[in-house]
Amino acid sequence: LSYGIAANLGVTDGDAAFTVEGEVNAAYMGFFAGIWAETLHDSADDVEIELSFGYGTTLGTAEVALTYTAYYIDNDYDTQDLTLAIGVPVSDMVALGAAAAYDLDAEVWDISAGIEATPREKLSLAALIGDDGTGLYWEAGATYDLPNNAFVGLLYEDSEYDVETETFSL
Repeated sequence: LSYGIAANLGVTDGDAAFTVEGEVNAAYMGFFAGIWAETLHDSADDVEIELSFGYGTTLGTAEVALTYTAYYIDNDYDTQDLTLAIGVPVSDMVALGAAAAYDLDAEVWDISAGIEATPREKLSLAALIGDDGTGLYWEAGATYDLPNNAFVGLLYEDSEYDVETETFSL
């Protein structure tokens, strides 16, 4: 069983907004399930909730997982998807990953690929690029682990179809 909570300060188009997110996950013999929720700041809605479950395993050095996720906005159903993800370490400090998610309602694919590097103990750098059927999106971020399972993080997100966002998390 794992859990977490984060406070986020995001800046989009010059406007700053504070959000809070939390999650609880459980895993047993490859099977996993979880709930994630975040307050929303840029709409008439108050909270986004994701319920997920799936199965993951190791094939050689690769980690593979199949996940079903249902998305809710203010307790009203929004959409659902199936995601196949794979992660492969290429060294002690670098891992590559890719995912293909299929939105079961919109009938659209979201394909992404990323890289994560740990150049120093407690410091992680990551980058991702994808296409969600609307257009290309990309993000880059860094996290630094603090004592007692805490962390600080900085994330930059942008796309062809939406404004860029910078988020600081604690």
